[in-house]
Amino acid sequence: MTLLILILSLFLLVSGVRWFLARAPQRGKRFLLQLLLIVLALLALWMALTGRLHWLFALISSMLPFARRLLPLLIPLLRWLPKLRQQRRQRAGQAQSGQQSQAHTDWLEMQLDHDSGAINGRILQGRFAGRMLDQLSDSELLQLYRQCAGHDPQALKLLDAYIERHRPELWDNTSESASSNDQQQQGTTANSSMSADEAYQILGLEPGATEEQIVQAHKRMMQKLHPDRGGSNYLAAKINQAKQTLLG
Repeated sequence: MTLLILILSLFLLVSGVRWFLARAPQRGKRFLLQLLLIVLALLALWMALTGRLHWLFALISSMLPFARRLLPLLIPLLRWLPKLRQQRRQRAGQAQSGQQSQAHTDWLEMQLDHDSGAINGRILQGRFAGRMLDQLSDSELLQLYRQCAGHDPQALKLLDAYIERHRPELWDNTSESASSNDQQQQGTTANSSMSADEAYQILGLEPGATEEQIVQAHKRMMQKLHPDRGGSNYLAAKINQAKQTLLG
């Protein structure tokens, strides 16, 4: 009866560890593995001191006949493991393609396509409410820019990023206004707090993403939107803030 309880306890422990490892961040996984090794070492020491270690050897001996029968079946499966890992990586890559990040302000709802780096946005207020940025003419976009300059500094920075990336010929018409508001808006960005939900949206991730997924999403977006690569200082700052919010 004691042996049965021990086997059941080990089974529950292993199942719980596998469940946690599938969901825990990388640092949590390392900590749990270290804790598991310590617990197993203490368990082995306790069994040796109390004279119960022979139960473990008896259990292993009783499993050997089953292992001999299963071994011929397991060897072909082991040969497929590299292919299964490769297929899993390919599926993960396909799942990441087509991802979009979002940023919201009072006047704009912006989207960034991770694959192409294209930026677009839906206008939420004002004369052009309901339209997309790429549907506006140059003169209409400049009108929207002037409206945002007086009402929504955060939207103004997003418009700067859109114009800089997709309509650079308009930059001379907006740079003076951007310079006059730049110091105030940078202070607003630096001091504004960001919720975890907003951070996940900016990085294009689902809530509960692992540390590795957050780092990879940040790296992928910075490669496309870093100012040295034609991106925007504001968007780069928001991406960095999203990573810091989720990882601390």
